[in-house]
Amino acid sequence: MKNHTFLFYCSVLTMSVIMVFYIQVSVAQKVVNRSSQNIQDSLSKKEVKPASNGKLVMRVALTGTTDNTTIKGTTTNMLVYNTAKAGVSPYNVYPGYYHNVGTTLKPDWKRVEVSVSNAVKNKN
Repeated sequence: MKNHTFLFYCSVLTMSVIMVFYIQVSVAQKVVNRSSQNIQDSLSKKEVKPASNGKLVMRVALTGTTDNTTIKGTTTNMLVYNTAKAGVSPYNVYPGYYHNVGTTLKPDWKRVEVSVSNAVKNKN
């Protein structure tokens, strides 16, 4: 009887060790897969890779080129589409694309100028 109990506990222990090993391997695989992706800044939205559609940039109403309240925790090189005409010269903003060339604490929103003639020139 003692021999059967001992074998039972040994088999339970063996199965437990195998399960722990299996769980650690599967968790390690998830970490490897996640680290192979481009890890985005924690303040930005997840990267979207549509197969056949465009990408919609976050729309906000900036209050000026030094606005640090509209977007909580902005980061350097964040891209937004400003929907407002606001601010006082020389810090005023108009509707269009802006990216932050400043820091989180002291943003400096610069308008991204895009013209059709430059886009055509760059295509050739």
